[in-house]
Amino acid sequence: MGGIFGIFNFEREKAVDLSLLRSMGEVLKHRGPDGGDVYQNRNFGFGARWLNIGQLSNYQPVSNEDKTKFAVLDGEIYERSKWESFLKAKGHKLNSSSGAGILPHLYEEFGEGFVQKVRGEFAFAIWDEREQKLILGRDNAGCKPLYYFAQDDSLTFASEIKAILQDERYERRVSLDGLNCFLTYSYVPWPDTLFEGIKQVPPGHILVARPGKIELRSYWEFRYQHLKRQSEEYYAERLYELMEEAVRVRCEDLDSIGSYLSGGLDSSTLVGLLATVTGRQVKTFSVGFKEATHNELPDARVVSEYFGTEHHEIIVSYENVKDFLPQMIWHTDQPFFNSAAIATYYGAKLAREHVKVVFDAHGPDQLLAGFPSYHELLRQRLIRSPFPEWFRRGVLEKLFGGIDEDHGGFLKGLIKKLHRASIPFEQRVRMENAIFSEEEKQRLCLFDVGKLSSPFDFLEDFFDRVRDCDFLEKILYWEVLHMAHDDLMVKVDRMGMANFLETRIPFLDPKLMEFIGTIPSDLKLRGVLRKPVLKYIMKKSVSKLLPEYTLKKKKHGFSMPLNQWMMNNLRDFVCEVLLDSKTLNRGYFDKLFVRELVERFYKDRDVKYTQLWALMVFEMWNRIFMDKGLQDLSKNEMVP
Repeated sequence: MGGIFGIFNFEREKAVDLSLLRSMGEVLKHRGPDGGDVYQNRNFGFGARWLNIGQLSNYQPVSNEDKTKFAVLDGEIYERSKWESFLKAKGHKLNSSSGAGILPHLYEEFGEGFVQKVRGEFAFAIWDEREQKLILGRDNAGCKPLYYFAQDDSLTFASEIKAILQDERYERRVSLDGLNCFLTYSYVPWPDTLFEGIKQVPPGHILVARPGKIELRSYWEFRYQHLKRQSEEYYAERLYELMEEAVRVRCEDLDSIGSYLSGGLDSSTLVGLLATVTGRQVKTFSVGFKEATHNELPDARVVSEYFGTEHHEIIVSYENVKDFLPQMIWHTDQPFFNSAAIATYYGAKLAREHVKVVFDAHGPDQLLAGFPSYHELLRQRLIRSPFPEWFRRGVLEKLFGGIDEDHGGFLKGLIKKLHRASIPFEQRVRMENAIFSEEEKQRLCLFDVGKLSSPFDFLEDFFDRVRDCDFLEKILYWEVLHMAHDDLMVKVDRMGMANFLETRIPFLDPKLMEFIGTIPSDLKLRGVLRKPVLKYIMKKSVSKLLPEYTLKKKKHGFSMPLNQWMMNNLRDFVCEVLLDSKTLNRGYFDKLFVRELVERFYKDRDVKYTQLWALMVFEMWNRIFMDKGLQDLSKNEMVP
């Protein structure tokens, strides 16, 4: 519902530059077109841009009665009427009925722990004037963004990195460790970014800053709980109840109900719940393509007709890629890899013509095993990891875990296989799915990749949190904590805000996610050695809600025919970007290898299109954020 920003100088006599604050707000105006303001008192200042929903004014910053505690909020706190009644009963006088308006008072009642009691999609900042303390926080799933840049004497924060870049104390530099991760995962996993020194407040965390001390604290985390097994009917019914509840609380303040609709299980379920919960006609928005292999519009029309929605469609073509790519990078602040963001942008643009708030169905694919690739990984693990876990840990890991694969003489091949077999399969999956392999990065990069932190270093600690879980849970754990946050939430939030559109994501509600963490894996993905049933328990849960066609249709997935477009329609554009002298002389990549990749892609077709796309978005990011002063591409300026 807007954007937030601020500066905390730790020395009380060092005043915050008011003009800098206003510049930070101005560059975030696309997140809040209805207004903006700032609060500044000597060494601290912050502000907000806001989008008004319905008749509700979202003026910020807001304060408590004696103006000692102030708050700004991006997003929404749900069940607001419940909290307003609670606070009034406690004697608080609320001067705003917005979500931001209750924050200073909740903080007075519960301290920093108030964030554990609320649900919503939000990023907030609370300033405690008496204690000279700043609290930043993000929702459980990281639906709303929040970045910060900390120095010895100050902390700067904002909803988007471009606002932090307004502060000249930050010197723009590429994080080579971040670039190494981007070339591996297609994104930089939180808390890092591609900008050296700029971090993210992780999802489910608060950051508490006092002069000379900054501390990150986790208040919520997604966990698996292996409780006593219940009946299928119990899991199906409870799942439906919590999905319905998550939708209901997000509809409380809306005059008009709108939702994206692909025609798949998740978006169809969302539309069905919106229709039944509100009893109103839902406005639905679908994106299609001329290419039949990627076009789901016929499926969406089936669901629209079934629920009687007011349906709207838009066709996206290859021309949109060239037109919008610079804007996509500008809005995401980083070399965003997921090309579906382009289609999402045009879907959001269509939705904004009819509503100010749109619902989005992301979440179940990662939480409940919705992709065929998960089934394939289960099969591959049986074939490629035949050793029992006790043998891998007790024997292979000890004997071969620390051996360099490049050594071993005539036994090199065997040593390499045993070394890889000593690595848990869930870690190997991440390594093998890299955009560029470690060997390819050695050829590609002009900097010494071997001297950087390995992008895989944190995997052991990451997966150790789910050490006692089954393999599917481990795979989904990564998808929920990183794929959903570092990719999908960025896509949904930024493309919505680029169109002055707020997005609500009920299937990432904390109560719903906590319950899903108790559902046994075999009820998520049914069948390993036979034809699988993806999201089995969800299909059972909504079997009476959806048309039979939707329940039985094959999983499609929302993606663009980018490989086909790059090979044909966008060939000139690809070559124009990657073979330009500016690109080749950037200084990060070997120009001969880049040329070789382009030539092999079009001639031999033995190069993945994802590799060229990654290099393209990285180059576009450099042109926008590194080559010159920050450009405002919110109005579709092109990058020369």
